[in-house]
Amino acid sequence: GHPYTNSTRSSRIILSSLNAFDSATGRAAFTLQEGQNTIRYYSQDPAKNIGEVKKITIEAHKNTSGPVIFAVTVPDSQRILDKIYTNSPNPNIDVEFFEPAIITSAKLTNRKTGASANLQLTNALSKTTRIPVTNLIDSEYILEINAKNQNNIFMDPTPLPIIVIDTQNPTLNIIPPNNKLITDKSIVAFKLEFNEDVNLTSVKLNSEESKSNFTTTNNSHYSASMPIKDGSHNLEVFAQDYARNAVTGSVSFVVDVNPLTIKLIKPKFGTASSHTFDI
Repeated sequence: GHPYTNSTRSSRIILSSLNAFDSATGRAAFTLQEGQNTIRYYSQDPAKNIGEVKKITIEAHKNTSGPVIFAVTVPDSQRILDKIYTNSPNPNIDVEFFEPAIITSAKLTNRKTGASANLQLTNALSKTTRIPVTNLIDSEYILEINAKNQNNIFMDPTPLPIIVIDTQNPTLNIIPPNNKLITDKSIVAFKLEFNEDVNLTSVKLNSEESKSNFTTTNNSHYSASMPIKDGSHNLEVFAQDYARNAVTGSVSFVVDVNPLTIKLIKPKFGTASSHTFDI
């Protein structure tokens, strides 16, 4: 513990007029006074020792800032860096502000075609607003939003995530191909070639998990080299693209590297006590 009333694990504090917010949680961190404010930052080491790191002076005034967006999300989607991936052509876009705001305009623009569409809005003052979108084709979309707070102060231009609509399942090519006979070496090189970036869910060799053997540099081509014994084998692959469209694939192959050996078991030592005997 510590003796201070305000603490955060975030590296950024968002200032909006007289209010300060935790950028990681969206919660109010503290309130500033009209005019000059002195803010002191303290750190706490693993031994619970407190030390002052920095002191800054901020001049703050009410009604000087417009709304600030805390998060833009899409249900049942996945965010990778500055892109939100969804497999729904009719996604809902949820916009959350640090303080209540009215979205005055919202537009999606197709990055491939340049076609844009204004989105339907409710004009309600709220911290979170859901914007329904329908009939989008597979593509990347630029999202633009403007909003104002209850004092009719508009937000500053804000970079927003790209919305990616992807309704198609990935394709997969597995090397070695199905029914391949491998006769030259016992170290088998495997390649998994997808037509887009994917998260590799599982790779099973003869029903045993082997995903940890596979590496990638671009998330669309995975490879592994593994020692395989002579015999028949099966490789099963499970993966999802960033929009959670699934793909599965499997191949069966035979390794026959070592020459066939024959060992005489009977008669023992190759010697029989009679002219008639079993081999």
